[in-house]
Amino acid sequence: MSKGKLFFILTLFCNCLNITNSFAQKKVVKPAVVAPIPEFKDLINEEKLLVKVPINRQIFHDNVRGQLTRIDKLDGKADLKIANFRGENVDKTITNNIYKKGFAVQNFIENVTWNKDAKQDHTAKLLYLRQLQDNLKLFCDAARTGSFEIDYYSLSIENLKGMLIAKQENRLPAYVAQNGNMGTYLNRSLLGADSATYDVLLNEMCSTYPAFFVDKIETVAKYKNADNVLEYLLNKDALKVLNYANSTTPVAKLISKSSNPRLKAIAILGKNVRNSSRSLCYLDDYVDGKMTLAQVKNICENEEEYFKGLVNLKQKNITNTPYIVQRDIKSAVSDYVRKINELHDMSAEVRFKSIANFTDKELYYLAVYGGDEIYTSSFLGVFNRLLKKLGKQTGYEFLENVQMDNFRTFVRMCANYNTLDPFLASMPAEKQSDLMRNFVSGLGDGKKVNLDGATEVADAFGSINNKLLIENLQADVDQELNRYKLQNNTDATNVYYILKSLLSSKTNNANDEAFATLMRDELKIPPIDRIPLQGLVDTVNNTISELMFFYGDEDGKGWYNRFIGGIKSSGKFTVNDANAEWVVITAKNAKIPFTLYANKPLDEPKDEFAQNNLAQFLLENNITPSILVHRGHSYHLENTIKSIYDAHKIIILGSCGGYHNLGTILGQSPDAHITSSKQVGKGNINSKIIDEVNFAVIKGDDVIWPNIYEKINKTMPAADKSEWNDYVFPHKNLGALFLKAFKNLSNN
Repeated sequence: MSKGKLFFILTLFCNCLNITNSFAQKKVVKPAVVAPIPEFKDLINEEKLLVKVPINRQIFHDNVRGQLTRIDKLDGKADLKIANFRGENVDKTITNNIYKKGFAVQNFIENVTWNKDAKQDHTAKLLYLRQLQDNLKLFCDAARTGSFEIDYYSLSIENLKGMLIAKQENRLPAYVAQNGNMGTYLNRSLLGADSATYDVLLNEMCSTYPAFFVDKIETVAKYKNADNVLEYLLNKDALKVLNYANSTTPVAKLISKSSNPRLKAIAILGKNVRNSSRSLCYLDDYVDGKMTLAQVKNICENEEEYFKGLVNLKQKNITNTPYIVQRDIKSAVSDYVRKINELHDMSAEVRFKSIANFTDKELYYLAVYGGDEIYTSSFLGVFNRLLKKLGKQTGYEFLENVQMDNFRTFVRMCANYNTLDPFLASMPAEKQSDLMRNFVSGLGDGKKVNLDGATEVADAFGSINNKLLIENLQADVDQELNRYKLQNNTDATNVYYILKSLLSSKTNNANDEAFATLMRDELKIPPIDRIPLQGLVDTVNNTISELMFFYGDEDGKGWYNRFIGGIKSSGKFTVNDANAEWVVITAKNAKIPFTLYANKPLDEPKDEFAQNNLAQFLLENNITPSILVHRGHSYHLENTIKSIYDAHKIIILGSCGGYHNLGTILGQSPDAHITSSKQVGKGNINSKIIDEVNFAVIKGDDVIWPNIYEKINKTMPAADKSEWNDYVFPHKNLGALFLKAFKNLSNN
């Protein structure tokens, strides 16, 4: 074959091959069908994760999931829902509107392309995920401490998505104007530098949430609706308004421009009355022209005249005493009581000189408002002077003259201080019966049952030992119980059924075990004589924790040093005091890991800062103490009470008169077992109680109150017996038992 022919054949073959390959390639490489990128409007309702989370954002998603896990465990179970935590409705809202919605919003944030530029899109998603994380953490922290407005946090998740959508659609200002609520406020960081929209939000919120801005009024004083906040503050705490009026802050200017006559009057009184805070009690009389400025000055600048004036104001309006009068009577009484208490080693003439000119009514109010702090000997001195001042009046006539104001408190205090019999002896027998019948009667006659009065009655039962009086009280209680049954008044029936049950502890054949059984089986109260060890365990980390508050005065530092010294010398604990503000104490051989956290008693006010920082540390580390101990004077107790919430199952109050704060404490921790003194708290007695509770926990035993009481009682030195007898243990606290029983019967 010639070379020419061979070249032609090869060329033809190659061309055919190329044609074949060309057809083959066209058949294989078909145009790819590319799904269009979803538009933003199509993703608004799509809350399932549609994309893979890139590695550089994974940790931010993990942080969100971490907060969601914390929420899931609020009820002690990681089961993707919240149940048996705060009631069916709240639990359902948490599950659907916060927990599940949190997952949905997290996915929504990742699904959407927020910016065509990849870096800016990444930055935006980080910002939004952090905001979601912050919202979830804020809710979880609040829920763990027991105080939260569920609607606020539910809105914070819902409005986060709403604001993101509005922002993407360039209508964020309009959204904020239409949704000027707490949910939007909690997401305010999304407004960035848009100060105009932020101002719109705050102005709207001043109208909707004036209470929220009371402590932030200086920051909102420039807004049109700030007057709402100021007027709300005036009704709640006129003293703060007075302080602002005397200041150079923007709020002072707001007050000066106000057309409200009471606000104008506050400004005048503040500038012209030396003890201007006292003038607030006479604010309305001054505004109405019933008192001149000179008259207000005279009464406010004399301590005794001021107290006498307060008593007159109280008697003028028994049924609706202004808050400011109630507050100032308590404050004035506290000043007198402290003076009398501090002079307990002096002669009676010196000790009670400050009240020598008091009338019977003034002595009465000194007694009934001094219950939180008054020593036994101080009360007895006031009581004896009151009896002498009665003159020809009987005790019953005197109570009628004070319009029976606070008479249940007075009867309860007389019972507690063993002066009820002599007070009853000051009146005829039939009036004695009338008084005690009135004491226990009519607690359900109002629109709502009188829980405060019923608690006073129950508390008095614990101190009454006169058999004839107990029998008469039982008859009166039975009569009221039957009366309210016939009226089908369930709440009142519950009140008297509980009082009847509590009185059973005073009968001849009563015993602690039978009474505890009655409380548990019939009144549905968890065991009052003990707390099971497992009831103290934090289900999140399977540990038991105790929080102790010390204060920075001389006593606080002394007892802290004794406490730490005893802990170290026992050899049963390890002590870590590396932190500048608190110490961590761990039991070495506890059956269940047991740790004590105590703030260091730094100089005031650093002691309270240390307590707050310690509480925040525990919260952030998911540590929930079930035991709370207060080591400090009665005037420190208010700060400790602010830190109490329903996770605290044992509360040991080491202050004088801690017993008189039971109602407030049980309002914050309804199931708490509280140990406290009616009178003088003594450091070494408090230490014994704390030690016995801690030893039981370390050994892995239930905390059994009768056993602890008897053990301490047997070894109590004679010198401490008087103070020891004023301590009330949980199984003997009839006032607290009443409140718990009423709550449980009402719920059932």
